[in-house]
Amino acid sequence: MQSLCEYCEVIPLNSAELRSRKDDAAASWFGLGHLDRVINSKCPFCRLVTQAIHQDYIANPEDGVATSRLDPVNVVWSNDLGPGKRGAFYVYGVRKCIIYFAGDETQTTDGGDDDGFLRSSISPDLDYHRIGQWISSCEATHTVHCGDGYTPKQFSDAYPGLEVLRLIDVESYCLVRVQDVRRYVALSYVWGGVASVRLATSNLEQMLRINGIKAAWSRLPKTITDTILLAQKLQIRYVWVDALCLIQDDEDDLRRGINVMDNIYERAHLTVVAAYGHNANAGLPGIAKNSRMRTESIDVRKNIHMRVFMELDGMLDSTVYQTRGWT
Repeated sequence: MQSLCEYCEVIPLNSAELRSRKDDAAASWFGLGHLDRVINSKCPFCRLVTQAIHQDYIANPEDGVATSRLDPVNVVWSNDLGPGKRGAFYVYGVRKCIIYFAGDETQTTDGGDDDGFLRSSISPDLDYHRIGQWISSCEATHTVHCGDGYTPKQFSDAYPGLEVLRLIDVESYCLVRVQDVRRYVALSYVWGGVASVRLATSNLEQMLRINGIKAAWSRLPKTITDTILLAQKLQIRYVWVDALCLIQDDEDDLRRGINVMDNIYERAHLTVVAAYGHNANAGLPGIAKNSRMRTESIDVRKNIHMRVFMELDGMLDSTVYQTRGWT
């Protein structure tokens, strides 16, 4: 493990001590010298700062924090950031990235654990069990706002003006018509210029047959097939995707579907936002092998691990998805 540099050595890298400084703004501000020194340093905390600046620049190339290697770099501790608002550092001028103590991501403000949505290490493979925990947490604690009790029981109330809702049955690999309220995964994504199979009057009957979707599998965009695989892993039987659940060459069917689009997403048991990539073939990172990079925390001192995290708004800033009116 590399030693801290002379600048970072004086920073009290102890979350409890830093949190106690809430009434002393000056004591929460730390200068690290010029950018050139920071990016060339082998100091573990300087590496985290460099990573935060780099990620922010990628997301915001027109107004990134640094324009010159001679610019001063300052980090600030804030008690209002990080998992459970337990505090985190940010680089002054960097809007979207924080540097937090990796041990805080599994701790909540009420002393519980395993409820955090951040992790000190992200595996290349998606953790389906953890996603299941998130859904269970939502069901247990958000019942008034987004649990099953929030969704109307009658189909006509849930989807006003819609006679039938088409869903992909991920067990039978076909479309089904439903007139009752069911649990399903809804996909929000970017089509892009990908030529692929879409539901039309000419293939509707085929898609309604068992294995009708499977027969077209190789011609479906990867983001759609990955969503079907995700639903299978989460044991949610149905998926809604606009390209396969609305008849694309039937203006009346499209109009009816678009009129209740907000309801379709709102009533979904889970909505997957595929913000990654430029088109529908980008896939969902972590579903296919080697489709997601591993990220680790950095040891800044013995038994003290920290990592950089970019807030969702920052991640979305540089995506095609963010430029869409609706997807």
